[in-house]
Amino acid sequence: PGSRKARSLTPSCVVLLRPRPQPLWREAGLDYEHFRSVVRGGFTARRKTLINSLMVGGGLGRDAAGLRAALEAAEISSGLRPDAVPVGDWIRLATQLVAD
Repeated sequence: PGSRKARSLTPSCVVLLRPRPQPLWREAGLDYEHFRSVVRGGFTARRKTLINSLMVGGGLGRDAAGLRAALEAAEISSGLRPDAVPVGDWIRLATQLVAD
């Protein structure tokens, strides 16, 4: 007569996503195509560090020393993997590459 509800062993939650009024790249005053090329260049080579992936991706018109300088100015470690770089750091890097 009385059935029991089985307790779920998997924790769950609800995530509410709210769109931003403006994309971060626009708030930073960046051109979308430039920002996209920086991020895309960073993810060009799988399992590579950020500096190596950017170089494989064409270097965005810069040599290794130029990319290292831009990463340093943006306060991003060149030894990070691209997936460990937060969005705000991608914005800073793209901004730095425009400024150079």
